[in-house]
Amino acid sequence: MIGVAFTLLLVLTIPLLIVFFAPKLKKSYKRQEAERSLTFKHYPGVITMMTLSSSALIIFGGSLLTSIYGEIGTFVALGLAAILTFALVKTIKIITEKAKQREAEGHDIESKKKLIKKHYPQAYVLLTELNRGIVTVVGCFTLIMYGFSIGFVVWPVLLLVSIACEYWLDSRFYEKAKQREAEAR
Repeated sequence: MIGVAFTLLLVLTIPLLIVFFAPKLKKSYKRQEAERSLTFKHYPGVITMMTLSSSALIIFGGSLLTSIYGEIGTFVALGLAAILTFALVKTIKIITEKAKQREAEGHDIESKKKLIKKHYPQAYVLLTELNRGIVTVVGCFTLIMYGFSIGFVVWPVLLLVSIACEYWLDSRFYEKAKQREAEAR
């Protein structure tokens, strides 16, 4: 009888909470969606790649640590998963803030890419295609040669490093292209 009463209370309370909190959730969702679109405009695919890579690290890295260290590896994997999740949330917040700063300063991604393509066409190919191709080949190689548990840990780490390297190269080539453009005038 108590179980039925508790279930009835729960079933009736949940719709009331949804109705009560719906406007706040809608505002929060619209704000977060605007931040996501702004972040995706200035850093395309970074948050998606970071989320997928960290998920793969947590899932496959946990089984790898458990196979190496036994029962203690489970606790190590849980601790590392908690640290990685915290780092991912903080990194996403930092990237969102940087995107807001870029938007306030008036950065235009398309003109930046056009300027790099104009002065450094080979560097742009290196920046976009070769970097990703090398990571894919090395990731596939480790996946095939060392198995799924190690391959799915190494590949996301390589992807995260390649994203950082790509943004660093992009900023360096953009600065050099701006200098060349200024010299040409």
